[in-house]
Amino acid sequence: MTPFSGVLPYRNDGKIHLGTEKKIPTDGLVLRGLYTAITLAVYGTFSKSTPEQLAQQGVNGSQASEDRNSMPPSPPKRRLSTSPRRPSSRRQSSESMLDDMSDISDGDIPDAEEYGIYAGGHRRFVKEVEELSDEDALEWSDDEDFVRLGGEYIDEHNAAGDEEEEEDPVKTLDPLSAIDTWGSLKYFRLFKDSVSLPGEEELLSESDWDKLSSREEAPSTGEWVEHMEAVTRNILDVFRSEEDYRDRLLHYADVGLDMTKALSQSMPTFKVRHLKSGLKLILALVRWGGGDFVEDLLLGDIYGKLLRVFEDPYMAISLRLLILRIMDSLMNYPNGMEAFLNNTYEKIMRLCLSKQSSRTKFALAALARKAHLNEVMEQLSDRVTEYIQGDEKELTAILDEILDTHNEAKLRISQSDRFLPVQSHFELSEGNFHDAKSGYFSLLRNNGTLHSLLILLTNPKLSPRLAVSIHRLLDAFSESQEGLIFMADEPEVSSRLVETLLASDVSLLAEKIAYRVQAISLLDELYDHLKDKPARRDCECPEILLTLQDLYGLTFDDVRGKSAVAEVLGMEDNLEGLLRLARHDSGKDMKKSAVRGYALELIMLTVKLREEASYLKRFSSQLLQLVKCDESSRLYELFSWLGPLEDLSRSSTREEDQESGSAEERGTQLTDDDEIAISRLCESVRKSMEPFSVSPSLISSLRLLSLYLDAAQESSQELHKTKYHLVIAFSKDLYEHFLSVLSRVNGLYEHPSCRVGSLSSFRHGSLLVSLLLPLLRALSHLLRFVIQSRGVEFQDLRPIVGLLRTYALSLSFPIGSFAHASGQSIRSLVLSSILSFTSPPFDPAKHNMADSLWKKTVKEIMDFSISAPQHYVPGLRVLSEILPLPLPIMCATALDSLDSQSAIHLRKLWSGHLFPLEASLSELVAMMSACVSPKLLRLLKRVLIQISDLSYHSSTMVSRALLDSLRKNEEDSPSLRCSLAFLADILDNGAIKSSFLSLTLEDSFIYDTLQKALSTPGFQFPVFKILNRLLDPSHRVSPSAGSPVNGLPSKAQVNVGLVMCMDYLSSSSPQETHLQLILGAFQRLSENEFGFRSLRTAFFRSPPAMKTIFQVLSEKYNAKAVRTWLDTLKNLTSGPNHLSSQELGHLLQWEQGEGNPHPIRSLKATLLGQGPK
Repeated sequence: MTPFSGVLPYRNDGKIHLGTEKKIPTDGLVLRGLYTAITLAVYGTFSKSTPEQLAQQGVNGSQASEDRNSMPPSPPKRRLSTSPRRPSSRRQSSESMLDDMSDISDGDIPDAEEYGIYAGGHRRFVKEVEELSDEDALEWSDDEDFVRLGGEYIDEHNAAGDEEEEEDPVKTLDPLSAIDTWGSLKYFRLFKDSVSLPGEEELLSESDWDKLSSREEAPSTGEWVEHMEAVTRNILDVFRSEEDYRDRLLHYADVGLDMTKALSQSMPTFKVRHLKSGLKLILALVRWGGGDFVEDLLLGDIYGKLLRVFEDPYMAISLRLLILRIMDSLMNYPNGMEAFLNNTYEKIMRLCLSKQSSRTKFALAALARKAHLNEVMEQLSDRVTEYIQGDEKELTAILDEILDTHNEAKLRISQSDRFLPVQSHFELSEGNFHDAKSGYFSLLRNNGTLHSLLILLTNPKLSPRLAVSIHRLLDAFSESQEGLIFMADEPEVSSRLVETLLASDVSLLAEKIAYRVQAISLLDELYDHLKDKPARRDCECPEILLTLQDLYGLTFDDVRGKSAVAEVLGMEDNLEGLLRLARHDSGKDMKKSAVRGYALELIMLTVKLREEASYLKRFSSQLLQLVKCDESSRLYELFSWLGPLEDLSRSSTREEDQESGSAEERGTQLTDDDEIAISRLCESVRKSMEPFSVSPSLISSLRLLSLYLDAAQESSQELHKTKYHLVIAFSKDLYEHFLSVLSRVNGLYEHPSCRVGSLSSFRHGSLLVSLLLPLLRALSHLLRFVIQSRGVEFQDLRPIVGLLRTYALSLSFPIGSFAHASGQSIRSLVLSSILSFTSPPFDPAKHNMADSLWKKTVKEIMDFSISAPQHYVPGLRVLSEILPLPLPIMCATALDSLDSQSAIHLRKLWSGHLFPLEASLSELVAMMSACVSPKLLRLLKRVLIQISDLSYHSSTMVSRALLDSLRKNEEDSPSLRCSLAFLADILDNGAIKSSFLSLTLEDSFIYDTLQKALSTPGFQFPVFKILNRLLDPSHRVSPSAGSPVNGLPSKAQVNVGLVMCMDYLSSSSPQETHLQLILGAFQRLSENEFGFRSLRTAFFRSPPAMKTIFQVLSEKYNAKAVRTWLDTLKNLTSGPNHLSSQELGHLLQWEQGEGNPHPIRSLKATLLGQGPK
């Protein structure tokens, strides 16, 4: 029995092609676990029929039928690698979705290793592909007439296409075809609904509906207040009802703001409750009622009514804050903002200047900032069409202001009920800030900011400085749920943005946005289907299955697709819907649900790849319950990932700890939940050392610890709660545990170049990256805190070697692998940790510079760099990254005096701390300058230039190290030649050349070495290149300022160099390349008076040299060399002290009537195109 009918042509381009035009039906054995998903993707499509039925039916009697999306009219050159299509129409199935399906997460997948699907652009070896075994297994339901791979339909009954029309039998998926199908969101909104899933909200009673339908005047009673509160809680149901209650709700709003009716309430508590209920109803109408309700409220002078209530002298602060929150919500609408600016802004500014409570002033200032932000966005919209190159300063400032507001939206434009604007906070609770990001993106939408960014990006005159600001802003949008909703809700503009970015040098940003927007759009479609299906079995429908297939299809790209889906599912409460689909009612048929299988796979993917672990704290109980309910399922694999969460849930509350022991003991055991959690996580990390492995439990523990220790907030303020967590972690020896884990990981990958196969695979690469990222992030925060706390007393250098080895490991990640995509993040964290060692304040008057932590850190890096050949490049790269850039530095804006002084002070500090490291630098230069790797020598040159640019002392130190390298390699000819070549290359730097000439002014070693090297043919080229650089006045500290003479050696040094050149020209027939270097030096010397006199003297000391030059040029004609030499002669024969005709004839050895023609005649004939005479 042949499992597959037909043959699929193979295209040898190193890629797996999921979309095919030639469809070959299979016998459906993949559904029984006998074949893998990769086999299906490469060789054919599903079939419901058995092999016997296929034999009877045949496979060539059907026509290919497939929904396809048209390509964009002007597709960019750069495309995404893999992405599913989303057809405009979908084929529905009336059959039950609970047939005997194979659950892709229910244990039916065989134990044998399966192939994963990798969509990278680089070739994979067979062994590397075999390692992708358990991550990407995918099976489909066999009760459908079709299956879609990555969103593309493959119809079983129309599988055979017309081969005559096929130009290419294999066609890869085009991701941009899915961009044009993006549509506006249906479920997700910038302002979240009060209810998320059906069946959970409190329903209105019949009496409440009757009161809504009544046209009577609302009475001032407590019953009416409770009725209004019930309506507010169920406002969405009221909006969805068939009857129009608009007028009644507006009447309720007027009554709620009526101070007279509020004061007429019989019970004192209902007087305040009346106003509070009315304000909450108005807030609900503004948030979820839409523009029509806002328009009606504005016509009723809602701002004026709210201000009258606000200005009541006895109004409670809580109600005043609620009033300002309503105003904030009104400003999210264009007409609301316009009304605010016309009538209310001035009053708000007067209130800001009046005597108000701190919380009220913060809320008033937030309204003013929001109005100012709206004005900034309007200016952006007005200026984009008038943008001309060179006029980007104001536009860049506008974009930076928009980005800064996005990053600090909480403290700038949000309304808070319980927030005091103090300088330092213990923590900033998310629940205290209302609609910060939602209001921000509402302003962006109202002002068409996304369209303005598109206009700028498509402007051919866009400056790089402005483009960077736009890219940073778009990247910030893609990192938040609200930002993705904002972009997904404007599909046309977003799709054009992606296409524009794909054609630029930031295609990775375009791919990131495209995948995440697609993921949020599919998730929106899924939730839109779920909202009308309260029962779990109702979710077994084709619409949900196809949406999940699309969402899972995004994960076929290991690098971008998987990470994008995991990031989006881990945002906010996006996992709630998948958890609902993953649960079952213990029915056997439910366990075979394909819908549940896809949901489980996506949940597993999120838990494995999502680094930020806040979602784990929210859904820990549900995930643990889901894993434990069916231990036979492949989902039980997540148990090891959720192990730390289960440990935290085991009777770890403060109350239980306090119940044990006596009252006196309980008084000493007062600990909070965070301390217990950190302690148990530290213990989990410690236990993972025995024996050590890159285990899921360790990864989850590190992610949770990183969440507790991460000081990054949406504001620049440092929170005391984070410091508290860091103190707890350090007291539990977490610092030592981190160093141990880092050492063990580096021990596993001692020679990463020998483990390219495992690092290329998604399975091993994702595990390693998932371990390193939270570990390095938490270690960076812990190191920074400990060093800041102990200052100069901190002298622990153990982390440096581990960090450097991790940096070297990240450089070995194969290009195109999942690990390579995270390599830059790992290196950034390593550099951040290393720079922490330079942060302690150091006073040279009190402490010895040679004992500073800064100096010891740099010495560790240098020692690591020369410890092994594989460490040369990583060590030099780290040095180059942490050293200041050489001057001058190009800045987007001019630095003020404070910034300039800070930069100069930093360079002085670096110079002082590097001064005791002369011996280490000399050893490093001697070892690496003798290498032949161009990449290594370029890195070494960059590092030495950065050091020499710090100060004159640093430059002298570098020059002395270069001279020492020549001394150390003097006996080794190959090493000496490499050192001479490197010296010749680096002397083009003015600072190094200046200090080099200063050191060699009285030390003749270098000139003796060069003279000896001239006797060896292989050494002549670097020697003359060195002389060329030394005699070239353009290589000086300030090429654009000062006299050219400042770049020349002393008279004695110039004479020594010229003597070597003249001796070489007189004693032998010079080579062409050597002659070009010599003539170049002569030309530049002849351009100034000092050089002219030195050159004139040298020629008279060696008369045959000039004739030799003409002889070589006539024999080996070189246009560039001839031009250079003629320019030199022109300089020598012109000017006040020029050579006379007699002197020139003497130097040329010109004799009339000579038998043999002079070389100058032969050269002239060559120039005139005539034969020699």
